[in-house]
Amino acid sequence: MLLSRLYYDKAQTVVRKVDRLSRQAREVAWVSGACMAIRRADLDAVGLLDERFFMYTEDVDLCVEVAKRGRRVLYVAGAELLHHRGRSAPHNPQLERMRQRSHLAYYEKHLPGWVPILRMYLQLTGKL
Repeated sequence: MLLSRLYYDKAQTVVRKVDRLSRQAREVAWVSGACMAIRRADLDAVGLLDERFFMYTEDVDLCVEVAKRGRRVLYVAGAELLHHRGRSAPHNPQLERMRQRSHLAYYEKHLPGWVPILRMYLQLTGKL
C-alpha cells in the first residue's frame, strides 16, 4: 500500500521503478483479474474463484492457488487493456469496507497468523 501511495503521489524514484518493471515480461506473484488469461484446466483445478471474496482480492487468491499447483503466473508487458477503474465507487459508499473484508478473508486463508493484527488495525482505523 505504501508503494501505491508513493506512486500515486508521484514520488519519482518509485514512479521510475514501477515504469521500468511494467515494461518487462516476468514471473510475478499475481496479476489483476481486470486482464487475466488462464488455462481452463488450471481454473478448474483450483475450483474457480473463492466465494469468500465478494469483491477484490479474488484475483490475488486465484494466482496464489494456481502457483501452489506448480504453475507460473506471468506478467506480459506488451498486453494492453483500458480499464475504467473505480467506476462502481460512486454507486456504492460501502466499497472500501467490502474491499477490506475481502482483504481480511485473504489473510484468514493464506496468512492466518497476521489476522489479529490486521483486524485490530482495520477496526482502529474504522475500515472494518
